[in-house]
Amino acid sequence: MTSRTDQLFDVVSEPDILASSSSDSDDGSIDSTTVEGQVTDGVDNSDKQTRQGRDWRPKATLHLKHFSDMTILEKMAARRLMPSEYHTLKTATVDRGPVPKHPLFPEHVFILSHALLAPALQQLSYFLYPGKGAIAVVTRGWNSANSAAVTPLLLRTGHQWPPALAWFVYVVSYIFFANRVFKRFTHFALKYGTLDEKNVGRDRYPDKAINQLALGQLAFLLTRTFGEFFIKYDRTECPLNAFSWTTPIRWFFWLLALDYFFYAYHRTSHEIDFFWQIHKTHHTTRHPSPLLSILSSEIQEVIEIALVPLAATLLVPMDFHELFVLSIYTSYVELLGHTGIRAEWELPITGFPLKFIGCNLLIEDHDTHHRFGKSGRNYGKQSRFWDVSFGTTTDRIEMSNLPGQRPY
Repeated sequence: MTSRTDQLFDVVSEPDILASSSSDSDDGSIDSTTVEGQVTDGVDNSDKQTRQGRDWRPKATLHLKHFSDMTILEKMAARRLMPSEYHTLKTATVDRGPVPKHPLFPEHVFILSHALLAPALQQLSYFLYPGKGAIAVVTRGWNSANSAAVTPLLLRTGHQWPPALAWFVYVVSYIFFANRVFKRFTHFALKYGTLDEKNVGRDRYPDKAINQLALGQLAFLLTRTFGEFFIKYDRTECPLNAFSWTTPIRWFFWLLALDYFFYAYHRTSHEIDFFWQIHKTHHTTRHPSPLLSILSSEIQEVIEIALVPLAATLLVPMDFHELFVLSIYTSYVELLGHTGIRAEWELPITGFPLKFIGCNLLIEDHDTHHRFGKSGRNYGKQSRFWDVSFGTTTDRIEMSNLPGQRPY
């Protein structure tokens, strides 16, 4: 019986893919039966996307439509379209040189400058609109020797944001970050190039998945912070008081815990056929782009957006504002892993510490995971710690000889 996922994406089995690949000429040239410069089967072949005799991927024509002719949902998805150069197959003569090393410090600046916008705004309101109790505290304590204690009292007794207002501001901040990070990753994908770009261009958005991608990104943005509010939000908590010297340490262990729960679920979904039915929609893309990171079934969304983070949060204590900033870091890494950017790009929190023991994750690790479908390994998404521990890594290809990096 044909499953709903197979009908939705016209999934081609791995033997069919291998068969289509075998029709290529021995020297790697494109099969002469491919029509160049025309639109065939809804695919614009003027910018070839694969060296296979036929492109096995689902039909993708959104980029050919004029914006005014699109439906509302198509317009929502179209705002995340990547440039044609990102999807175009590169010729064998393209030489980008050694894999570049991307600096980490600017990424921390970018992430924190967006992640701290909402907390900073909330912090400002505590100063500008303090409660009467806070004013009294200031009046009594301004000239005292304990004036250093005044500010924390002021911040704790000042104007308090109700959950509805706070959720709105933090969600808007999250959406702003999402828009900016898409543009940032697009810029560097064009600058550095993409993995496997001489064999296959990056996947476009399947026509039959457009509505899901449009609604999925909206649901993702609206619900990603909802669990944090439901569990952790405290209107009396001051953003400034939430962070301490232990925050980065707890962030690291929270991500390691998150990655363990994700690893366990992810590996199970690949090795047990019943659970593969939950996960296989996500693997209809083999050379993904950032938006395709949310291509998934409803059950998978619940597991990854709600249950896995909840398990990590119950294990590692975290205040709301710490958790919100960490969710920005987490989303950044999840999107980065689906860009296919050809660069040695360390993950901002787990990358540096785990590099010393050869357990840091690179973009190529999750990219090759997608490339091999159900048989893909590299199950971690925030680190390589659990893959190395349980022997589920695969050899790196374009990043196998990087100085100081594990080749497998």
